[in-house]
Amino acid sequence: MPKIPVDECPAGPAMDAAVAETLGFETKWFGYPNGSKILLCLVGKIASKHDGWTEQDDWRSVPPYSTDIAAAWGLAESCRHSGFGVGWSEDWGAPYCMMGDTYEYGETVPHAICRAFLKANGVEYIEVPE
Repeated sequence: MPKIPVDECPAGPAMDAAVAETLGFETKWFGYPNGSKILLCLVGKIASKHDGWTEQDDWRSVPPYSTDIAAAWGLAESCRHSGFGVGWSEDWGAPYCMMGDTYEYGETVPHAICRAFLKANGVEYIEVPE
């Protein structure tokens, strides 16, 4: 997959996958027969009763961190100890987020939070589907 800088990545599944991976989750795309796809992350194991009890991977939908304020706010809460702030930049005409020494803007507050979170954790590039 090609990579683009975090600053150029729009809000959406590619950024959400990068956030989930930074949080330590394995991610994958699951394709349906009709051609649609969903982004999943491995959250652990579950017991399943199919020909006896077995343990299976528990794949769940990746939260929409970059487009949903509730999901993004969880990232912000996890970084409060390092200094955190959000607001509106008159210079940029856009929302911004500060995490520690990292100061990023975005199209929306969730987008800015994700950019700051990724950069604060050393992520410079995001894989994007072709």
